[in-house]
Amino acid sequence: MENKKFSTQSIVEVGIMSGLIIVMFMIVNYVPIIGSLFMFVLPLPITILLVKYDIKVSTSAIIVSTILLAIINNPIIAIGNALMFGLTGSAMGYCIKNKKTPIFTIMLETIASIFSMLVGYALTIYVVMGTNLIAIINQQINMIRESVDLTKEIYAGMGVSIDSAPLFDVINSITPEFLMTVLPGVLVMIALITAYINYMVTKTIMKKLRYEVADLRPFSTWYIDNRIGAMLILVLIISLMMINHGIDMGSYIFGSINVIFQIMMVVLGFSVIIFYLKDKLKLKKGFIIVISILILFNVTLNKLVFLIGIVDLVLDLRRLDPNSLSNSIKNYLDKKNIK
Repeated sequence: MENKKFSTQSIVEVGIMSGLIIVMFMIVNYVPIIGSLFMFVLPLPITILLVKYDIKVSTSAIIVSTILLAIINNPIIAIGNALMFGLTGSAMGYCIKNKKTPIFTIMLETIASIFSMLVGYALTIYVVMGTNLIAIINQQINMIRESVDLTKEIYAGMGVSIDSAPLFDVINSITPEFLMTVLPGVLVMIALITAYINYMVTKTIMKKLRYEVADLRPFSTWYIDNRIGAMLILVLIISLMMINHGIDMGSYIFGSINVIFQIMMVVLGFSVIIFYLKDKLKLKKGFIIVISILILFNVTLNKLVFLIGIVDLVLDLRRLDPNSLSNSIKNYLDKKNIK
C-alpha cells in the first residue's frame, strides 16, 4: 500500500514538475530579460525529482517535458532543450544525492552542459536551419561589419571621423577561421560559468527545501592546482610546436586553450586581490566591490590581474595549494632537516 502511495505521489509530482518546466521554458524564450535568469533554474525540477526519488522518476519528467515541448515547439529544438535541462539537472541531482564535492559537481555539470550545447547547436544548425557552422559565422560577421559601416556613416554625417578607432580595426580583422579556433575554449568557459551559477542557485533553493548541499570555498581562497596550470602550459607549448610544423589542428588547440588559460588567470588574479583586500587589509564589502568594478573595466589593470594570476600559479602567494612549487620545496627542506 505504501509503495502504491509513493508511486502515485511520484507520478503526480512528475506531472507538476513537467508543467513547471514548460512554463519556465516559455518564459526563457518569450520574456527578454527575466527569461535569461530562468535559464539557471530550468534544470531544478529534474534535480529535485532525482534527489527526492530516483533516476527513473526524473527521466520520466524529462520524457514528458520533451513531448510537451515538441507539441508547442519544433520537435528537434525540443530534444536539444530537453538535453540541456535534463542532463544538467540529472548531473546536479546525482551529485547532491551521492554527496559529491562542489568541485566534482561543477565539473560534471560542465561536461553535461558542453555535451548538451554541442548536440543542441548541431541539431539546430544542421537539421532545423539546414546550413553549417561556417555559414552561420560568416553571416554573423557580415552583420557586425554592416553595423560598423552604418555607425561610421552616421558619425561621418556629423563630421566626426572614427576610421582610426582601434575597436573597428579589431572587428574588421575578425575572420571565420579565428572564431573557429577560439570557439571551443569559449564554449568550455560558458559551460563552466553556467555550471557555477546553476550550482549556486540550486544550492540556495535546495537548502530552503531542507536538502543538504555543500558550500563552495570563499572566492578569496580559490586557487588552481599547480599540476593543472602545468598541463595547460604544456598543451600551449605543444600546440605552438604543431603550428610551427604546419599542423592545422595546432591553431584550434592553441586558440581554445589560450582562451581558457587567460580567463583562469584573470579569475585567479581577482581571487588574490580579493584575498588581500578582504583578509589582509580588512576592507568593507562595498569598497571591495567598487575596486573590483574599476579593475574590471580598465584594460591596463586587467593585464595586471592576469600577471598576478600567473605569479600566484607559480609561487602560491597565499600558500593554499598543497602541490605548489613553494610548498614542495618547503616540504623537501623540512624532510631534509629532519634527517
